[in-house]
Amino acid sequence: MADNLLNYFRWVESKNNDLVKQLMAHQVGGRSAAKLRKEQALTLLEGTHLLDSWYRAGHSASLKTIITNPASVDIPEVKELITSLVNDSISNSALSYDFVLLKESLVKAVSAFHTGPFLLALLEFKNSNQIELNQDLVILDGVQDAGNVGNILRTSAAAGFRQIICLPGTACPWSNKVLRAGMGAQAVLEISEDFYTVEDISHLPIALLSTQLQGKLSLFEMHDLLSSPVAWVFGNEGFGVSKLIQDISQGVRIPQESRVESLNVASAAAICLFETLRVRLHRTA
Repeated sequence: MADNLLNYFRWVESKNNDLVKQLMAHQVGGRSAAKLRKEQALTLLEGTHLLDSWYRAGHSASLKTIITNPASVDIPEVKELITSLVNDSISNSALSYDFVLLKESLVKAVSAFHTGPFLLALLEFKNSNQIELNQDLVILDGVQDAGNVGNILRTSAAAGFRQIICLPGTACPWSNKVLRAGMGAQAVLEISEDFYTVEDISHLPIALLSTQLQGKLSLFEMHDLLSSPVAWVFGNEGFGVSKLIQDISQGVRIPQESRVESLNVASAAAICLFETLRVRLHRTA
C-alpha cells in the first residue's frame, strides 16, 4: 500500500521541460494540440471529476501521466484518487503511471482552472472503428463548437446512445475543451472520428434521421420509428446537416413556436434523444 505519496512522484520545475510544453500546447488548442493528439494518441484531462470518471469507468490503464502540485496533493479528493492509482500500480505491474509534481509557478501556464485543486492527466485515447452500425447511433455532421459537441456527447450517454460517429468538420471529441464540456461522457462512449464516410452512412441498416427545420416528420409523431434502433444526425450550428445527409436521411422537425429562432444544436439533440428514450420506456411500461 502507498505510504508517502510524494515518494512516487518526479519533480518538474522548468518551463522548458518537454512535458510542460506539451501541457501548454494542449491548453492552447488549435493545430499544435491536434498535432500532438495525432502523433501521440494522448489528450489532456483536467480536474478531479474527469479523472475520477475515467477511473470509475474501468479505464484507469488509459491514464498515462498524472500531474499535480504540492498544494493539491493533500486535498482529500486528490489524495484519494492518487492513492488509488498508486495502489493499483503497486498491485498490478501492467499499470505504469508517471506521477509528476509540478512547481507552483508553472501551474497557471498549464491549467485552465484558476480555483480548486490542480490535477491533470495525459490520457491515451482510441478512435473506434468497431461501431455496430445496426444499433443506435449519434452522428455529428460538422458540429464545430466544442461546448456543443461535449454537451451532445454527455446527453447521448445519459439517453443511452453509446455510439458516436464524428464526420469531418466536427470539433475533435478528444480535445480538452470537448472533454471538459462532456463531463466524463467520453469514458462510457464508443467514438469514431473521421473514419466512417457519408457513403458508409448511406448504407446503414437502421433509420437515418436528421433534424431539419422543414422536416417532413414531426418528432412527437414517430412512436413506431423510434421504437427500433435509429441513427440521429445533428448538423452544423449555422447551416444544419449537409446536403448529402439531407438527401439520404429522413428529415425530422421539432414542433416549436414559429416566432422563435431555431434551437441550438445541443438543445435539439437533447430533445430528440430523450424523446426516443421516452417512447421506448413507454413501450416497455
